[in-house]
Amino acid sequence: MKNIKYCLLNKPAGWVLCLSLLGGVAGIGCANHRPGFAERQQTAPYAIEPYAFLAEDDYTYYPQYETYYSARQHKYAFYTQGAWMLRPSFTGVPLDVLLASPSVKMTFHDDPANHHADMLVKYPRTWTASAPAAAVKAE
Repeated sequence: MKNIKYCLLNKPAGWVLCLSLLGGVAGIGCANHRPGFAERQQTAPYAIEPYAFLAEDDYTYYPQYETYYSARQHKYAFYTQGAWMLRPSFTGVPLDVLLASPSVKMTFHDDPANHHADMLVKYPRTWTASAPAAAVKAE
């Protein structure tokens, strides 16, 4: 029992040495020390196409308010104060008034800003659904 006071575990340096040895022994069986592990980490098991999951936009155009609604995004696109806005709500008029106004389904699937000049000519603010107009195809 007299030798216990001289034991290395009774000193802070002994604990540090003991813990470092345990850490080294525990590291031997770790997965990151297996041969070839670093090489497997660097390669992806499969490639993902970045646009494979994107759905095309679909728009309904309200000529009286020069506003587009995307059913996929549930957002309204409109030009105001020198910039195009894409918002979850349209603030120009109450929603029931907008939905009651004449509308036409668009067939382009990209940004309405790319087609708006053509839409202004084909569907002026005075356009009504009874006027003959077909869905507009992107050029």
